[in-house]
Amino acid sequence: MSCLKQLLLTAAILQACVLFAFDDGMSNFVDAQIQKHKIDCCSSYEVQEAVVLYNRGVFGFVVSWDPDGTIELFNDALKSGALPLPHYTAANYYLGRLYFCGRNFVDATYSLYSLSNALRNPDLPMQIRADANQHLGTSYYKLNHYAAAIAPLNEALKSSDSLRTDQSKILALLGVSYFMLGHYADAIPFLENALNLNTLRDEDIQDTKYFLEKARKAFSRLFYDQLQ
Repeated sequence: MSCLKQLLLTAAILQACVLFAFDDGMSNFVDAQIQKHKIDCCSSYEVQEAVVLYNRGVFGFVVSWDPDGTIELFNDALKSGALPLPHYTAANYYLGRLYFCGRNFVDATYSLYSLSNALRNPDLPMQIRADANQHLGTSYYKLNHYAAAIAPLNEALKSSDSLRTDQSKILALLGVSYFMLGHYADAIPFLENALNLNTLRDEDIQDTKYFLEKARKAFSRLFYDQLQ
């Protein structure tokens, strides 16, 4: 065997081992859906090629190198139009995460919004639903689309484990979103609960206290004006 073939074989084995060991909930979901719906990932050359691109994208996501290259792989797989539905769902999820980490919130919202139907699939792990909704809501928040942020953030809150440390962050984002929309009475309990969990970072504590104080003052003014 030539050195080049040996190197390619070693790389393929390494990739297969990494993907086999990878367990983030989504990978298990894809495998389970393939079995449940008897999806043939080798039904055509186009499907095989799309799945290979997807697997290379997942490998890049796992090992966390070359984010731009990984994004390109997922996009190429999606543009092919041949990805099976479970892979399509996972590709958009991973793309949303990658765009979010790169602070590209516009593309993050596009990718994660594409999961709207998939997020209602009862087979999708609750943690994945919570994570996707949290990233979607936070992306809307970062773009100052506060009204759009509320629904996914509320879904993330409902799906999240009560012990997750980022639950306080979701509460704070909801509180600020309601405040920015002028819904001060709705904002106050979210901001209070975010602080009561005692899991916010120092800088987030200061921001949350600031908006809580402003919300209370604004609500008091509205209440006083209504009494006049």
